[in-house]
Amino acid sequence: MNPKIVKSNSQAEILSISLDIAWGKKICLTTCYRVGTLGQENFSEINKHIDMISNTKSIKSHIVIGDFNLNAISWDQLSSSNNLQKDFLTMFENNCLTQLITRPTHYLGNTLDILLTDKPSIISNLNIGDHKEDVSSDHFSVSFQVLTNLVTKKGKQKKRKIYNFKKADWKAINEQFAKTDWNTILDGKDAQSAWSDFKIHIFSAINNHIPKITLKGVQNPPWFDSELHKLCLKKERLRMTYTEKRNQVHTKNFVR
Repeated sequence: MNPKIVKSNSQAEILSISLDIAWGKKICLTTCYRVGTLGQENFSEINKHIDMISNTKSIKSHIVIGDFNLNAISWDQLSSSNNLQKDFLTMFENNCLTQLITRPTHYLGNTLDILLTDKPSIISNLNIGDHKEDVSSDHFSVSFQVLTNLVTKKGKQKKRKIYNFKKADWKAINEQFAKTDWNTILDGKDAQSAWSDFKIHIFSAINNHIPKITLKGVQNPPWFDSELHKLCLKKERLRMTYTEKRNQVHTKNFVR
């Protein structure tokens, strides 16, 4: 499992730990407490932390649980008359997080403790206790199981080196291309020979001016970046909503 605290500069009362599952992937468990009177600044700190987790490619699944004190949200309708709490709904949607608790978690009848995840299929046996049944509190206990395979010891994974285009010296690359006598290099050659020589000079500039980084234990193909990762999570969320609701609106959102 190798649990590790996820480093964050968020000033909110929020903490995440990552657990190794398989092939360099991780599952992240986040807990958060939000005082109901806190405003936009606290929301921004929570949003910053949640967004950071969503953009971490090695994290395959994210589970968030805590007392958010969002008492003005209708979870059936995913709506709220409170502007700040609307922002929380938007944040959850942007990070493909589905809220799974459908009954009150407080003795006054509000759902204050929430369970969010970008992979609802991995949550099972969700149970909300009765008032003071398991704990002496004005909140009810929440328990659930996570369905996932923990990492097992495998052979050493091959490390992969890729170009770090974020640190590329594009000005130097352009200058090298400008100084190259392309006519001399390509004139009089057949297509295959010209293409071969062209690639040699292209990769010469790339290797001279774009550093490489080593990816450790990452099995995703090079094109699977954080943006595509978030789109896949969004697709999964829409699929789950479609499966549950099966009305025209959710069908249209899922198939488009």
